[in-house]
Amino acid sequence: MSLRLVVYAEGALETGVPHGPRTPPGNELQDDELGAAHILVRRCLSANGRLPDAAIRFHRPLRTDAGRVARGSDFLKVARLRKLLSWPPSPNRPDLAVVLVDADGDRSRKGTLDAGTAMVPGARLGRVIGVAIEEFEAWLVADDRAVSEGLHATFPTPKAPETMAPQEAKLLLAEAIALAGADPQVVRRTIAEKCGLDAISARCPSFADFRAELVQTTLPATFGR
Repeated sequence: MSLRLVVYAEGALETGVPHGPRTPPGNELQDDELGAAHILVRRCLSANGRLPDAAIRFHRPLRTDAGRVARGSDFLKVARLRKLLSWPPSPNRPDLAVVLVDADGDRSRKGTLDAGTAMVPGARLGRVIGVAIEEFEAWLVADDRAVSEGLHATFPTPKAPETMAPQEAKLLLAEAIALAGADPQVVRRTIAEKCGLDAISARCPSFADFRAELVQTTLPATFGR
């Protein structure tokens, strides 16, 4: 079994190398085009031998009606998100869409987006919406050992990541990367590759919830519903 996925996330640092305007949606991404979000998703799915890495294939997502890469607030507007999940019939249509957004202080965001995309006309792909509290960077800084590996410098253990104010984890990681003189994309990918999934789950319940839903959605008995 192979699993074809698209990953939507708020920022380019989460989703890796940007794609040119002429690049059609649905084309398969190569490994060097993946971002930290792709890598975390793949690791969640391949943990404990559930799926081999080679069976997890990422594809380019749909663009907005204006032809640009969807970012930020595009995912918070239910009508726009529904369009991004409404894939036309094609041989390379993905099986699953993963949407990752930041809570930014709004703890109702997950319920709102789930409810608004429960029935998407014309779409026959599953969808998992993850909402990081308060932002994706909170997940990345949760395992200080992995951050230290990515930076090649000591990174002190932060306070409970989900107690940070919006933008606090993002700023903390950005400052550490700047101080180390490192490439933000490379650091984030390294963290995603090296982090302990159980360690992040223990410190970030929003990640634990996302991980559990992702695994449940791709179980043979429920996949493709």
